[in-house]
Amino acid sequence: MSPQKPLTLHFLNGDSISLAHRDAVTLMTCPVGVFIVLFSATIVRVLNISLLNLPTTFPQTLMLGLGLAAALWVALLYLSLTLVWLARVIRHAIALPVSLIGLTTNLLSDFTLLWSVSGSFDPGMWDAASVSRAVLLAYAIHLGFEFLFAALVLPKARARLTRQLPADAERGDGAPSPSDDAAPRAQGPLVILDGETVPADAIKLVEADEHYVFVHHDGRKTHVRESFGALVRALDPAAGMQVHKSYWVAFDHIQQVRPKRDGGLRLILKDQTAIPGARRRARAFREAYGKQRRLRAPRQDEAQH
Repeated sequence: MSPQKPLTLHFLNGDSISLAHRDAVTLMTCPVGVFIVLFSATIVRVLNISLLNLPTTFPQTLMLGLGLAAALWVALLYLSLTLVWLARVIRHAIALPVSLIGLTTNLLSDFTLLWSVSGSFDPGMWDAASVSRAVLLAYAIHLGFEFLFAALVLPKARARLTRQLPADAERGDGAPSPSDDAAPRAQGPLVILDGETVPADAIKLVEADEHYVFVHHDGRKTHVRESFGALVRALDPAAGMQVHKSYWVAFDHIQQVRPKRDGGLRLILKDQTAIPGARRRARAFREAYGKQRRLRAPRQDEAQH
């Protein structure tokens, strides 16, 4: 299945998110995300202005840094929207590391800053040393805040985008697809796996193997770039749970539960795969799994009658 989202952003921590036009606005206007961008960019700009020894007071430096940070946020927003538009024009999904986008915007904004400042105050500050120092400092701080953005903003943004998917599904050119109107829409929440939308109730098992994450769904085993933790948070806790540090399993995919001598569990799945259940999660699993079976029993009785 081809990706339904024209732009996919990859973060340094291995997480990723796929975006359409409205999704990019949602991501960039998340209050926590706006704060992180403005805060980090303000720090960089204030440091750069201080290193340039400009004849400004601290309040003036702070206001100038905040203004430049706001300009950078606007640039990031419009760059994201431009990339989405470009992907639709060329009719091919674009995948980019956020680090590259950050480097591009930092270069553009810092070159503009240094050029304008040198013209206004001291043309001599426009030299290789000043430019290199400003760019490297800005980029180093950007990399640190990229991790923070991925950890705090992506889970919330992904949850919002997942809820919006049934209403916002679009073709690559942004117009509603006629074939989608004729076909029945998937019921329940959808999960984005590297740009592919998959019904959450189709996911039977998520496993992490060192740096790799695999999702079992619709009879397939798919390698995805999303982090294990982000995927688990996006799934319905009533449908399954994380039973081990490396496994999340859907309750209806479990065929048998076998206790182990150490207090842990051995879960036999319907495809005869065996996975471990951690001892510290055993009690919570038994309670959740038992509750799910009690809720499912009346529905099965009704179906038989």
